[in-house]
Amino acid sequence: MKNTFVKILRVAFATIFFLIFSVGSSPIYAKHGQATSEPAVELKDQSYGSHEKQKFDIYLPAGRSTESTPVVFMIHGGGWVAGNKSSADGGIKSLQKMFPQVAFVTIGYRLVEIKAMTHHFPTQEEDVKACIEYVLNNRAKYGISEKFATYGVSAGAHLALLYAYKHGVGSYKPASVISVVGPANLSKINEHLMMYEHADRDSYCKLFTDVLGGTVEEKSELYYTSSPINYVTPNSPPTLMLYAEKDLIVPWKQPEELDAKLTACGVKHTYRLYAGQEHNMKGVKEEADNEIVAFLKENLVAQITPSWAKETQEQKEKRMAWWTHDRFGMFIHWGIYAVPGRHEWVKQREKISDADYQKYFEHFDPDLYNPKEWAAKAKAAGMKYVVLTSKHHDGFCLWDTKYTDFKVTNTPYQKDLLKPFVDAFRAEGIRIGFYYSLIDWHHPDFPYDRIHPNGPSDPQERKDANEKRDIKKYQKYLKDQLTELLTQFGRIDELFLDFSYPSGDDGKGRQDWDAEELLKLIRKLQPHILVDNRLDMNHTNWGWDFVTPEQFMPTEWPTVSGQRVPWETCQTFSGSWGYYRDEYTWKSVHQLVVMLIEVVSKGGNLLLNVGPTARGTFDDRANERLEGIANWMKFHSRSIYGCTQVPEEFSVPQNCLMTYNPANNRLYIHVLEWPFRSLHLPGFKDKIKYAQLLNDASEIKFRTATQQGSHNTETSGTNDVILTLPVERPNVEVPVIELFLN
Repeated sequence: MKNTFVKILRVAFATIFFLIFSVGSSPIYAKHGQATSEPAVELKDQSYGSHEKQKFDIYLPAGRSTESTPVVFMIHGGGWVAGNKSSADGGIKSLQKMFPQVAFVTIGYRLVEIKAMTHHFPTQEEDVKACIEYVLNNRAKYGISEKFATYGVSAGAHLALLYAYKHGVGSYKPASVISVVGPANLSKINEHLMMYEHADRDSYCKLFTDVLGGTVEEKSELYYTSSPINYVTPNSPPTLMLYAEKDLIVPWKQPEELDAKLTACGVKHTYRLYAGQEHNMKGVKEEADNEIVAFLKENLVAQITPSWAKETQEQKEKRMAWWTHDRFGMFIHWGIYAVPGRHEWVKQREKISDADYQKYFEHFDPDLYNPKEWAAKAKAAGMKYVVLTSKHHDGFCLWDTKYTDFKVTNTPYQKDLLKPFVDAFRAEGIRIGFYYSLIDWHHPDFPYDRIHPNGPSDPQERKDANEKRDIKKYQKYLKDQLTELLTQFGRIDELFLDFSYPSGDDGKGRQDWDAEELLKLIRKLQPHILVDNRLDMNHTNWGWDFVTPEQFMPTEWPTVSGQRVPWETCQTFSGSWGYYRDEYTWKSVHQLVVMLIEVVSKGGNLLLNVGPTARGTFDDRANERLEGIANWMKFHSRSIYGCTQVPEEFSVPQNCLMTYNPANNRLYIHVLEWPFRSLHLPGFKDKIKYAQLLNDASEIKFRTATQQGSHNTETSGTNDVILTLPVERPNVEVPVIELFLN
């Protein structure tokens, strides 16, 4: 029985490696790091110890570097008694195509020799640890970084988990770990196996006893220290767990317990239990492959910054300096959806077919379009940059693109809208930005999904219909159109890509957009450009420049991984982005001014939207609000430009918002509710050199008054300041007091 069992294991684990590592050949990963002249090389039978089994093979990519070449350590299965490092050779070739700038190491280790009673566990654990540390200690020799993942199948997965959780807490901590049908709790493996009634159950139970040289009762400490689950902490690396429901060797209770432990510790992980599958998981090859590739891409490869995206924090701040200074921009949503005048998502909301939507295309004729008037209004309102929808989700294009007929030059208007727009705004000194929809409900190769207005509602019918749609063709369309936008209109300062929705069975995310290659193209064409965070590259720190909270006000300066990040909130005058004739939830001028102040007080930018009519004019309600903002900005813009959140040493007075200009060391108090005669500033003693109202530059006197007097004597705290205000509120939307600080 035992010899038969070992033979079964050898065949089974060889099959698993072939299935799991035989992935598709489409390259999805661009090269990372500083390229060198080093060619790709395979080094076989490298020794990390004196035993004949203590060897490894290493596959080194071309252009490798110690800065940017990550490593995947692959650990073979075989029940710790069979198999060898060559089991994964076929899979290595496929993985290299998927990840051409990753190094791969296949680890050989001493096998348990049951008859000879040698090399019992934890010999294998020690060998894996020794090999990983040997390779990483010699990373300069191999030209690799210390960024790595451990990856194993069956017994190899147990070793991958054990290293990651138990040993990966010292000098070398893995970025991630992948376990495919690997035992996680040896102390309970026999107990879990007994849940199944099958012919080889007793043999499998005996195998684990033989490997560890005794039963759980006899060697409880060894079973405990050899169980990865016992070393999980909140600092454990991201983990991918792929298991089979009908696995007779590693029962489903093993990953279930590990999943619960990882969840309790808050460890990022993905757990897949494939229904009806046995240990070799033969029936879910493609699905498992996709999980592994996506996991490695996100949790190993994506953390390595590609050479074309590398910049220091200082360089990034310099690139974004104009944007963090200017603070205020105009957003413009305009397209043929202005003709129905019922929201820019009207096609989706009302499930309008392409044929019925065509009437809006045929009647789009903005004969009153005068971008010079638009630009003048934006400038008067103090808006320093503009972002225009070059293409929205309906696919209609505002320029004479050569890649679709669904464009403005084929409407009754017959003229390009972008070129005169760019010229007019640029003439006013306003920086140019383009919005470009990643979604396209008109394009024949954009796959149907749950938000597509014309796709089948049934998921299976959508899937069948998408067989005729080619996402690769659509990816090329994205690149072609963005190339036009970034080469035909001069310098473009901001690109607002919109939007990703990767969750769910038929969402859209970075793989659908070919996001990394798309961003690489954008950076190549306009290296200075600022790009938003809607390309689904948030798992990196280089795939976006700023975050974009929409239609709400963050309670504080947004953070990513505990660090404050640049942010821009986009907001509407009303509840719609595109022109909506019958929308009545318009914000007041006061609300909009306060919104601008609050955004800047939290270190952010405001992108405020206008939806022009189908004739090319701004709605009277929009004009009224732009004029109101202009009246306020005329006298108060220096409390906005160049300003940010105040230093923590300053407390905000009641009913006020504050901004701070670090360049000239001035602080601005925006008084939302005008108090009677006095405004108390806690903790401001000895910090103010001079104070004035910003609208007319009239002096504001201030004092610290601690001495008690009669019933009409106003006093302050010892370290506080009292500003003496006029009784009459200044006739401005929000009065501002400018403090010149010591």
